[in-house]
Amino acid sequence: MPSFIAWPDRIWVAGTDTNVGKTVVAAALVRQLNASYWKPVQSGWPDDDDTETVRRLAEVPEHRLLKPAYRFKNPLSPNQAAEDDGIQPDPVIIRTPDHSGRLVMEGAGGLMVPITPDFFIIDLMRKLAAPVVLVARTGLGTLNHTFLSLEAIRAKGLPVLGVVLVGGPQPRNTRDIREIGRVRILAEIPPMDPVDIRSVTLG
Repeated sequence: MPSFIAWPDRIWVAGTDTNVGKTVVAAALVRQLNASYWKPVQSGWPDDDDTETVRRLAEVPEHRLLKPAYRFKNPLSPNQAAEDDGIQPDPVIIRTPDHSGRLVMEGAGGLMVPITPDFFIIDLMRKLAAPVVLVARTGLGTLNHTFLSLEAIRAKGLPVLGVVLVGGPQPRNTRDIREIGRVRILAEIPPMDPVDIRSVTLG
């Protein structure tokens, strides 16, 4: 584990978008920090089960995989998936489960994805008050998405531990995110097929 990062007890893995690589980064952190994992809200379950993906990638024992507060069937934004399931999510009941040691938490989609019409993923991040690792793509469009995400996170008063970039190398984008975004680049993860988080070190 890198000695220059003082990893906190709780970490929130956020993304600039859907399918940006949050679960791979969460699994790498879980493995690296020997942490537990929790995804509070899961859509597309059981076909899309990020908890199971983390278990497989990080080889996590069952007792360190915490059950989501909500699991919805359709692979949609949580508010729409909940509507299809006839459920009205209550943000009040989404509380950090009991656990020991470090905890890695993963969001659903990007920051402004609604859980209810007036409660978004970023509101849940603020409620749970964990420092943030932001996952972003390397390619075209990433500067806008990453800077907007960093601005939104900071506006909520949440500390940003750093950015993880996923995709082929784009040195100028990496430079601009680090310098203009005033943020640490924790890792650059190239495309992997199959995914092997044992080769990923963050920090």
